[in-house]
Order: sequence, then structure tokens, then C-alpha cells
Amino acid sequence: MIHFNDIQFPVEPMIGVIGVAPKEGEVPCGFPAAHGSNLDNKKIITCARLYFPAHVSGVLFQCGDLHAAMGDEEINGAGLEMPVQSK
Repeated sequence: MIHFNDIQFPVEPMIGVIGVAPKEGEVPCGFPAAHGSNLDNKKIITCARLYFPAHVSGVLFQCGDLHAAMGDEEINGAGLEMPVQSK
């Protein structure tokens, strides 16, 4: 549970930034497109399936910006961030 002042709510981890290398060039992670990027969708959780196009050799998958709790999108740039550790 997350405790914030007198408010409590459950921890519901989700990934904010996830995707693969774009077809060409560089894309700032703040701009979502077909390759993914800053999606901030609370349905991107453990066992979720996402499909991205593979435009470059090796695909170059990346993810990060894990949130312990957040609604869809960071309207005011607010999400409860948490550390990430890969297995």
C-alpha cells in the first residue's frame, strides 16, 4: 500500500516508457509513435502484450520510467515513481 498523508491506495506498477528503435533518426522519449516511447498507460503491466514494428537489426528494445501508481498519462507530470531492477 502507498501511504500519502491520510490517503492510502494500492501499489499498481506500470511502465511509463517502453518501445523499440524508430525506423530512422532519433526520437525524444516524450513523443509516442508506432515505435512506442512515453506511453504512460496503466494497462502496461506484468504480462501485458505490446506489439511494436522491428525496423532495425536487433530491434533495440528499451523500457523504464516505472510508476508505483498513476492514472493514464502524466497530465501534470505526476506519477509515483519507483526504482526498476531487471531480472
